[in-house]
Amino acid sequence: MLSFTISVNENTKGADLAIAAANLIILLGEEAAALQIPAEYANTYGLYKTGPDLMLETSRKNIFDMLYDTGAIHALYIMGEDPLSTFPFNSKIMRSLKSLELLIVQDIALTETAKLAHVVLPASAWAEKDGTFINAEGVTQKLQRVVDTQGQSLPDWQILRNISLSMGLTSRPETSRASLKR
Repeated sequence: MLSFTISVNENTKGADLAIAAANLIILLGEEAAALQIPAEYANTYGLYKTGPDLMLETSRKNIFDMLYDTGAIHALYIMGEDPLSTFPFNSKIMRSLKSLELLIVQDIALTETAKLAHVVLPASAWAEKDGTFINAEGVTQKLQRVVDTQGQSLPDWQILRNISLSMGLTSRPETSRASLKR
């Protein structure tokens, strides 16, 4: 089995690395399951577990449409990602991001992408927040705060709650779902 972590495959050469790894697995005569890149699974499994009520139908644009097709979208909210540093062809991404009417970046650091944002929301790092996350196995794990938050940073859930409240949506799950379906 060949297994990657998020730090190995999320960089400007990440796609090349994944293709090379897939080719190696094929050359070795292994099944596709022998190549494991769990970072994407760990990031999306929690959303999957929330259920279809919270997954809204949107424009059906994928990440490549949004980042590489200048003018495909008018606004973008990026959480904990720096596409200018991690995706290839960053000059195309730069053009797309600069063409946006609104770019909001929520992150723990002033990344290259955040430097272009109209609004930067300071998020807490993993050691500064309590909660749970879904690991690469799909197991929910508890996270306990180790240090106090720095500056004006807030945990992700508080930032999203504050945005929701400022839009007039309640923070109660049963009514928020109904409001989101509108």
